[in-house]
Amino acid sequence: MHKWYHIIKSIVTKLLIIFLFLYLFEDALFSGKWKLTYISEGVDELEVKEFNILKSFKSPRTIDNLPNQIDLYEPSMLKSFGNMTIKSIKMRWNTGGVNYSYLISGTNKQGDVESVLIDPAEANEIIEELNNEELQSIQVIANTHHHYDHAGGNLAMIKYLIGLDSTRQLKLIVGSETKDSAISKYSKNVKLEVAKDGDSIAIADSSIDVKFIRTPCHTQDSVCYHVSNKDTKDTAIFTGDTLFTGGCGRFFEGTGQEMDAAINKKLTNFVPRDSLKHVKVFPGHEYTNSNIKFIRKRIYDKPGMNDALDKLERYMEINECSTGIFSLKDEMDYNPFMRIDDPIVRTAVGDKDASWTRAQVMDKLRIMKNSM
Repeated sequence: MHKWYHIIKSIVTKLLIIFLFLYLFEDALFSGKWKLTYISEGVDELEVKEFNILKSFKSPRTIDNLPNQIDLYEPSMLKSFGNMTIKSIKMRWNTGGVNYSYLISGTNKQGDVESVLIDPAEANEIIEELNNEELQSIQVIANTHHHYDHAGGNLAMIKYLIGLDSTRQLKLIVGSETKDSAISKYSKNVKLEVAKDGDSIAIADSSIDVKFIRTPCHTQDSVCYHVSNKDTKDTAIFTGDTLFTGGCGRFFEGTGQEMDAAINKKLTNFVPRDSLKHVKVFPGHEYTNSNIKFIRKRIYDKPGMNDALDKLERYMEINECSTGIFSLKDEMDYNPFMRIDDPIVRTAVGDKDASWTRAQVMDKLRIMKNSM
């Protein structure tokens, strides 16, 4: 009798667990959609692992705070800057990462296309989005930092490209030295370069310049890439997890003082101030709605308090992506992490008499955002 009691108890317990699982995940299992929230300010490898369970579900990801449950899994976006084109490639949008990779392309004097690929975290998704000409044009792979969700696809991408052409010569630009033995196997085809602050490379017969701007904080090897084309005054900056539309990355390996220096000095002083309106921002993730939600709740809580934020909010009500739309000047107008001396921001963090250092304000803003 005692034996049967334990058997029945075990069966009932297992049935209860199954019913609880079905109740909690009914929407995902039977409607085919996972309603997820944003992973905040740049995922690291541990956060990636938390979402691996979702990889078996192939249906498009939806986000509750976007109007009308917009389907987020759609083709890449293309923007032109004179002779230069920038293709924004969505990665990991069906597993919670909402990452971007970018293909920067230009044509040389012989009519051949040459390209730089930034942050190929998911090689399979990139290969699916690019046509053969685009894949053949890649000469440089550049990482904004070492986290898996930005640099994790380097090896797979290199192997694929060399598979297309065994004589191909590639350059891999990183923020810190790597001793990846797998990549070293391709040393005949791949030249590794650690980005030095202020250095640059050029493609398409030097018509396109890619400048390295080191911005340590999110990680100590964080690098932003400023890309300019001699044919137009409009330029682009690829900020990885340092700067987002309306926000910035978590201080995983740095401090508020370092992030202040990164986004409020390094990213605003490399071109003349009156040129910042021409520098379009291409971040590593699409966190704009999450950032707007934070700003509206904790900083500029009413329409009319910040006209630039009102404009951003109206844009995102009818669009799902902000990458490449807004400039560094726009960020300085609505991003609280770039408005440290604004009395409204100071009051919001508890510094009504404006006695705190900029680093203290930055640290408190980050704490407030992390708690959302």
